[in-house]
Amino acid sequence: MPSILFATNSDKLSGGNRQLALAANALAASGHTVTVIAPTGRKLGGTLDAAVACIPSGPRLGLLQARRILAHTQPDVVHCFHSRVYKAFLFAKLLGARFRLFLNRGVVFVPGSFPLFFLPQLDGIICNSEAAATVLRRLWIPQRKIHRVPNAIAMPEGCPNPATRPSPPWVTFVGGTKPYKGLDIFLRAMASLARRRRDFAVHVVGTHADSRWEALLGPAVERTCFHGAVAHAEVLRVLSATSIFVLASRQESQPNALLEAMACGAAPVATAVGGVPEILTHGRDGILTTPEDPEAIAQAVGRLLDVPSERLLLATAAQRRAGDFSVPTRTARLLAIYGLDGGEE
Repeated sequence: MPSILFATNSDKLSGGNRQLALAANALAASGHTVTVIAPTGRKLGGTLDAAVACIPSGPRLGLLQARRILAHTQPDVVHCFHSRVYKAFLFAKLLGARFRLFLNRGVVFVPGSFPLFFLPQLDGIICNSEAAATVLRRLWIPQRKIHRVPNAIAMPEGCPNPATRPSPPWVTFVGGTKPYKGLDIFLRAMASLARRRRDFAVHVVGTHADSRWEALLGPAVERTCFHGAVAHAEVLRVLSATSIFVLASRQESQPNALLEAMACGAAPVATAVGGVPEILTHGRDGILTTPEDPEAIAQAVGRLLDVPSERLLLATAAQRRAGDFSVPTRTARLLAIYGLDGGEE
């Protein structure tokens, strides 16, 4: 069977690395030889099945180490997640190594000049949304080099019932403190909502409480639980108890947290940025709001609190929609792009 090498310059369990792990495990389970390179391999390695080899690369992957790994693994395909790590493999390819090289793009900001200059050596750029692909097309990157492969999620076992949720309803945010995630917008929205009503609880996953965030919550602070950085299983536990999930991002390509919330049966309220409208259809399986608008989020959440029947309809439709983002579908698409499915991409 063909050999596939995944490489990342981060050991964090980020959205991109979760996609890497899902693909690596699925491909190994189907009989492919799969190797993953990560800086330490500790955190990421813990998400990989026993059939996937994990090689620690150290803090920075250099050309010599990349060539040694290539000689040892003899991959047919190298798929690089995060832009820094692919440079060593690109130079190895320039020096005569033979493999197909792909770069992952899970963001919508404009890339630097480096990948554009060496575009002839890249066999393809894999984007998780049409929004990310559009950014590349505007830079005159040929369409044949751009491949869209939506993110995948492992559906929770038993798919939690959207009708079975705690009371009062949980309104949940999952994300860190980087400005593009919009935590400040979410907290301001909850403060606005709390000035009018008390029939909801707020849960923030991925961020610890501190005075800065508590000040933004205003009257909502007493009903807010900050879970901090927790294991993925705990994230899913919170989402499975959530009635309304809020994505308040200023910028996104295809957020894993949104897909997981949908799979867990939460009704989504999300800003219409980047690739989010490719996931949700307003009024059918979620509510889309304008970005940078806490009051719009507060009004959307308030509407779903007022009308539980609409909340349940959206949550059920969102859970059904999440099934479109399956691991087997994404894996088959990747194999076609790699040229390992026995056919032509």
